[in-house]
Amino acid sequence: MKVSRLTSYRQVIAGLLIDQMGVNSTFAFAAVSFGILIPLTYFLVLESLFVRPNLVEKVTNDDLASLEGQEVTRKPHEVRQTYKAQLAIFRGRITNYSFWKGVAKPVILTLFPINLYGALSFGAYFAAFTVLILIAATTFSMPPYNLSPTQVGLTNLPLLGTSLIGSFLFGWLSGVSAKFMSGRNKVVHGMYEPEYRLTLMLIATPLGVVSLIGFGLSVSNSLPLSWPITWMCVFNLSTVASTQAAVTYVIDCYPTEAASAFSGINLFSSVFTFLASAYVNGWVETSGPVVVFNCFAAIVGVVSVMTIPQYVFGKRTRSFMARNKWTR
Repeated sequence: MKVSRLTSYRQVIAGLLIDQMGVNSTFAFAAVSFGILIPLTYFLVLESLFVRPNLVEKVTNDDLASLEGQEVTRKPHEVRQTYKAQLAIFRGRITNYSFWKGVAKPVILTLFPINLYGALSFGAYFAAFTVLILIAATTFSMPPYNLSPTQVGLTNLPLLGTSLIGSFLFGWLSGVSAKFMSGRNKVVHGMYEPEYRLTLMLIATPLGVVSLIGFGLSVSNSLPLSWPITWMCVFNLSTVASTQAAVTYVIDCYPTEAASAFSGINLFSSVFTFLASAYVNGWVETSGPVVVFNCFAAIVGVVSVMTIPQYVFGKRTRSFMARNKWTR
């Protein structure tokens, strides 16, 4: 999806800038970009949340005896704020939702099986993809490849292409597979269930495991550059497929709590990625790329196998969560 496509794009641009302009100029360019984006975000990305007020008025209708003396709820008029009013830094409290509940909810949701599965799946694949890019950049700049920063950045162009193709392909497959599975639902024909999104893991799992093992073997044996780049592209496709499955599954399970759900997933993924990238270089030096990427392949495989119990017991989990106050 967008995550792997954006990462590939950044790698290409970073390699070109470092080689042509130097490290200091590259960070200066980033600072200028943020200096432009921050005010644009303030003036153009406005608050879109609207909480409908719960107003109840007592209305006595003399013309309709059936309504006499009863309380009737009138739909409040939505007050459209001006553009200038929406630019205010603080506009008061617009919801009675508990602040501390909002802070704790992403963490609490991550403890439930659905969000825990999404966090593990998204985190494992994205961390492995980050490590793959990191090790590739280091390996390609050393013998026998000896690529310049620009050339290392350009090796990510195939990843950008596979990300674009994979996003359209697996987005289409996600809808097609869900529709197909709904048509074969033996309980209620045509009924859709969120677990149908997980069928994409049948593609992501073998691609992910095989490509990680293949990349480790190719760089360890100093195979031609086309080999490790091919395995990188294959794993990129598996990352797109697994992300598509995890993201759509969590959204379908949390139609009204997607923001809190993804806050927990991103937190878990960020911690996992930080730990993996912080120690992987030293690990590769001591154990070699074959051992490292075989371990990551095992992690990805184990996490992917968790899809089976999630698919089988997902309905019960959703039923339990629907009755829990922390999911509402």
